Amino acid sequence: MNLLPIMIRTGNNGLPFETTYFDTEMCTKGFYYLVHNNDKYFLLLPKWNEKVLKEMETGKSVVITRGNYNGKEDSFEIMFDDNSDNPYMIMLEDEQFTRITQPKEGWNGTLYVYSGDLEEYKLKYCDVYYRITDNLPYLQPVEEQVGKLHNLTPLTHDDAIIAMKAGERLVNGKDNYDVAHYHWYENKILESDSYSDLAGEGKSISENELPQLYRMDDGLFGNMTDYVRAMLKPLLESNNFPLLNKKLGLDNITGQLVSICTKTGRNVYKTNFEIILTQLEYSIK
Repeated sequence: MNLLPIMIRTGNNGLPFETTYFDTEMCTKGFYYLVHNNDKYFLLLPKWNEKVLKEMETGKSVVITRGNYNGKEDSFEIMFDDNSDNPYMIMLEDEQFTRITQPKEGWNGTLYVYSGDLEEYKLKYCDVYYRITDNLPYLQPVEEQVGKLHNLTPLTHDDAIIAMKAGERLVNGKDNYDVAHYHWYENKILESDSYSDLAGEGKSISENELPQLYRMDDGLFGNMTDYVRAMLKPLLESNNFPLLNKKLGLDNITGQLVSICTKTGRNVYKTNFEIILTQLEYSIK
């Protein structure tokens, strides 16, 4: 497209109040237009398109990627990231993007979506990421946000080893972040395809091959017994429960609590073991 520059004017609040876009052939033919101004992006669409807006509104954040597309080096992919494997995405060629100020890579702005006019924006996104890559489409999540979006806690290499030895299964935070697939078995690390893999299943890898590993929520464990024992051990070693240690010990308490935790279902990692031990300690005084 060979098009004249599109004018857009913004008010004191930083939002647009005048543009020539809606009177252009670009708009008539259904082409979108994106403007970047300081810390704000404005995506202009032709008259209200309910289907498109419904697709866009599923996004939790927006990732704008600049790269080569159809032989044009200055094209843009706008991905409405909904944390799924198939986020909604649109492609813009270089004539469909105006920089009032040059965007910088990183999290740097808010996106407003207008449709048909500038009277009121239809959608607003407070998390917008801008990046540059070689070729489009790219459609990759922003790695810096994977942990935040999926409630992951990064672990150092040594802490990851300790956690796996305690029975935890960890994720790498990039691929299959919802599947715990690194665990310890018989003095070796196994990389498994599924959280439901039994102990001993998976490919053996060395410690120096470990990627960055993350703990999901409060921790996912290989099996119920490993989980309960891992939770109880540091509590009993604190010497806050001397009667339980003397009369029952770690293994007996573990056996009793496994049956209790089994009844709570999948989210057993939210059980408050300290409260349970306190009640047990008090009951045998």
